[in-house]
Amino acid sequence: MSPVDHLHVSPEQLRWSLNPEELGFKDTTEVGACTLTPGQNRAVRALELGLALRSSGYNVFVAGDPGTSRSETVRHLLEHFEDPTYAPEDFCYVFRFDNPDAPRLLRFPAGDGRGFRDAMRVAVERLKEGIPRIFQSEVYTKRRRARVKRFSSRLDMAAEPLKSKAEPEGLGLVQVEIGDLTEAELLPVIDGEPVAFEDLEGKVEAGVFPRAELEHLITVRGNLESELRTFRETANGLVAEAQKDLADLDRQMTRPFLNVVLSRVYQSFRMIEGVDLYLREVEAFLESHIEVFRSEETNGEESEAADASQGVMRRLQVNLVLD
Repeated sequence: MSPVDHLHVSPEQLRWSLNPEELGFKDTTEVGACTLTPGQNRAVRALELGLALRSSGYNVFVAGDPGTSRSETVRHLLEHFEDPTYAPEDFCYVFRFDNPDAPRLLRFPAGDGRGFRDAMRVAVERLKEGIPRIFQSEVYTKRRRARVKRFSSRLDMAAEPLKSKAEPEGLGLVQVEIGDLTEAELLPVIDGEPVAFEDLEGKVEAGVFPRAELEHLITVRGNLESELRTFRETANGLVAEAQKDLADLDRQMTRPFLNVVLSRVYQSFRMIEGVDLYLREVEAFLESHIEVFRSEETNGEESEAADASQGVMRRLQVNLVLD
């Protein structure tokens, strides 16, 4: 016998063969997809461990030669991995007042996002009902009337020197609308009513008003132009000061109620990161737009103020995108 005879391989041994009856199925339609990558048990266990970690700061890095089904394996595990102890967070997007194009994301434990959204809805409704009542209260009305009266008196005092020169000459100091603006103007007073110079010119042409008298009024008006300009500047300053003072009154009267309403939301969700900052921004935003709570409907149609109110309220909506 040759020393190599034991290495002899017969033709029947050159290929592996399997009896189909040993497979346990008739065809491949009865076979499910492979759930594991052959030969990668340690890698699969590492991926399962990574998926089970719920703390932040952890990552999974997958490496391997091309064609080793890395992506398919990860995708399969992501689709079929189940952790009975894990509940995904609720994601709520809220308006970011300092950057409207980048909403703020608030993360809540599963189920709490809906609670926060509903709490904000309730808060907004309470504000829409409560703040108008403050504006209608007797205390607020008296304080506002007193401030308006004080500024009106100052405006009358500022106008007195100009009126003392204009009225004896037949001119009256009135407020005229120029587009969206209201401006002080000197106009002729005929039969106790102010008349525009253009209308008086028509009366002259119709022969019902003396031209000499019109020319005299025009001359007086021109002589008082400088003093009229000075009064306009003073009046505009007083109006701006009055508006600021009344806005301060609005904030002073509504701040306690606003704080109470938002505090209820804060107390329920104060442990959630970002909620405190968001609610403080909401409070500051509403204080600067407190006038929207005066909006009313006129003749069944929403006024421009009501449209502005709706725009402000929309910024307080909470968008729950994962519940």
